[in-house]
Amino acid sequence: MTVHGAKGLQAPLVILPDTTSLPPPGGNLIWATDPLTKVDVPLWTPRKEITCQETTRRQKAAGESDLEEYNRELYVALTRAEDRLVICGHETRSKAEQCWYELIKRGMQRLPGVEELDSVQFLASPQHMAPVIERSAPTDAPAAKWPEWFGAPLPEEPKLAQPLAPSQPADADLGPVPFAVSPLAAREAAGLRLKRGQILHTLLQHLPSLPREDWALAAQTFLSRPGHALPPEQAALMAKEVLEILQNAELAPLFGEHSRAEVPLTGVVGERVVGGLVDRLAVLSDRVLVADYKTNRNPPATPEATPVLYLRQMAAYRAVLQGVFPDRDVACVLIWTQAGRVAWLPSVLLDVHAPGAGATAA
Repeated sequence: MTVHGAKGLQAPLVILPDTTSLPPPGGNLIWATDPLTKVDVPLWTPRKEITCQETTRRQKAAGESDLEEYNRELYVALTRAEDRLVICGHETRSKAEQCWYELIKRGMQRLPGVEELDSVQFLASPQHMAPVIERSAPTDAPAAKWPEWFGAPLPEEPKLAQPLAPSQPADADLGPVPFAVSPLAAREAAGLRLKRGQILHTLLQHLPSLPREDWALAAQTFLSRPGHALPPEQAALMAKEVLEILQNAELAPLFGEHSRAEVPLTGVVGERVVGGLVDRLAVLSDRVLVADYKTNRNPPATPEATPVLYLRQMAAYRAVLQGVFPDRDVACVLIWTQAGRVAWLPSVLLDVHAPGAGATAA
């Protein structure tokens, strides 16, 4: 380590390997305090032709200050060796008179008892006092008693909770999933069916944050953007589809002031870590509502005919929320936007597909 990096740590042997160099000059940039405004301003003299008496004086003072700090570090280095101190350095064509090597060499010449062997000077200072030997503990002292846990086998570590994505439960017998509507259906231009789900999700996410009377105009304005490339009749149909869902009296609490869109949900259910993004969540005083949108899908005839994939997804969300709100009922609903159908999932149906009993969540 360098002398500065050692921070004055003591050691039996200290070696100073680089003692023939000087600290680099401060350069042509110095800082001075304006006597009127008391503000520090830079003084830059990149060429000798633009220097003046004041900048020369300040540069000299800065160099002297750096040299003083340089020698203070030498004091730290010389006083940290416990047994041996070795001073050496790289031989240069001309060593500066102020470098550590020359300072120490001149100091050694003034000390009595300095010996020289093969151009190496050394000074010995033998120890005259006998070393202090620490006394051992008395033999009749009671033996130390180890705590009870010392030497005992370590307990087995708990098993790590396995991650589970509610929308993709890989360990389930998923059964059939409703077919997506064909992107070629009705020969809709520009692949409308492929992007309608994203557009509907965006509207259902942001429209509830606006006043109810502005929903229709905001939906029409958004759908008429050139980037969507929607034919006017398709834009009107999608606006009608979204407004029917938002104005459904049965879903009013889900889009009210106590609701949120795109809510991250993470928790531990049994031995599984559940993590997902809820399309819509409403936390009410007596219950919690959680909804998931299904776009471009043909809805099943009854809630009992819902695919296992979706039942497991909603059951996982419900299990986590029951851990967060143990004093409230958690109701789950699937919203099939294509048909404007709302399917509330019975608790007995979700119980069958729950990932575990009990939940702790964050």
